[in-house]
Amino acid sequence: MKRWLVGGGGSTAKRERRSDLSSLKASGDPERIVAWNVENLVSRARHDSAEVEAFVRDAKPDVLFLSEVKLAAHSTNHKAKRGDGSPRVRHRVKRGDKRVDDELGDVEKAFDRLKDDYLGPFYSLSDWRYAGTCVLFRRGGPLPRRVWFDLVEPVPAAAPGVDVQTESHQPDGRVIVCEYETLWLLHTYAPNNGSDADAFERRARWETTVRGFVARSVQKPLVFVGDLNVAPTDDDLSHADWFRRWNSNAPGKRFGKPPYQIETLQPDDQGQPGCTNRERDAFRRLLEAGGLVDAFRRCHPPTASPDVDAPLYSWRGPPGRDGDARAGRYYARGMRIDHALVSHRLVHRISACTLLGHHRDRKGFMGSDHCPIQLCLASPDPLPNQEVASVTDNGGPRVPPAQPHTAHT
Repeated sequence: MKRWLVGGGGSTAKRERRSDLSSLKASGDPERIVAWNVENLVSRARHDSAEVEAFVRDAKPDVLFLSEVKLAAHSTNHKAKRGDGSPRVRHRVKRGDKRVDDELGDVEKAFDRLKDDYLGPFYSLSDWRYAGTCVLFRRGGPLPRRVWFDLVEPVPAAAPGVDVQTESHQPDGRVIVCEYETLWLLHTYAPNNGSDADAFERRARWETTVRGFVARSVQKPLVFVGDLNVAPTDDDLSHADWFRRWNSNAPGKRFGKPPYQIETLQPDDQGQPGCTNRERDAFRRLLEAGGLVDAFRRCHPPTASPDVDAPLYSWRGPPGRDGDARAGRYYARGMRIDHALVSHRLVHRISACTLLGHHRDRKGFMGSDHCPIQLCLASPDPLPNQEVASVTDNGGPRVPPAQPHTAHT
């Protein structure tokens, strides 16, 4: 089972992992893409594995991205500590004492139950149990030509099969890029905006880097999915005024504890992380830089009085104390911060985009505070009688909304 977790030392696990894809032929484009912030892979494997397995078998995504896996990267220095500069092998999982190995054993077992249907996982990991992402590919489905893990141009493919390039990673393991036959598929896990100066600056640097990458990605049309940690408008908040008052200068609403790096927040930095004006402006600039369309909003335009229990919000916050969801601050409240963005050149191929969770009791969230987002694309062949002449207000071609998807309960 080491080939699934890719943990521990030795070169055998690495060879096994790479051979899973390098001996296979790259072909086609994914038609069903799922991205899900699992909020700790060990927890999902230990407490929700049966529900997760049933979900994957039912959804049958061609490619499945998982974020916030919270597994540490392997280091050749067994005394390596967070931020000490020790070299990391970010596509391999660090093992440790018996407790850690027991936890990772549960993750191995969860992935092993999917091994007949999926190749992977292929990881990108942080120095410690923080952030991190991975991807799995459906056996018998379309496979990418190249896979890499940083917001840089990939090196030329080294072999005729699928080339998984593990040499360079974003340090927190926040990036996975796949090149398919007619498109690039980017998955990221954006850092939270936080509540003070250092976090604001970190998020700003991230947005600049991502925006630069999508602007340069002109070789093929781009599909961009993942937890982007931003609710683009008030329509993406179940209780807009309530969310916008948090982490503000209003009495009792500031997050964190004094002394603050910024004593009085600027207007553009006020609000729950994910819905500040500054983050929203960065999202708009991202769409413009990449010529991207918000696929969910294309399929599900805003309504005047949305149902708080409808599958409209991808994040619904942690439960309250002692696991009582009704006692939590965010009970019956949600934000749409997980996204599927599609190049204007691919808009005519959007067949559906759905959030696979709903309700104040987080049905379909499978233990996480996020639910999966699913994007379905038609094949690259032109469809008969396709209507792409009309345009939306932002200049992109208009397609009819997809039929609603019934979320898992």
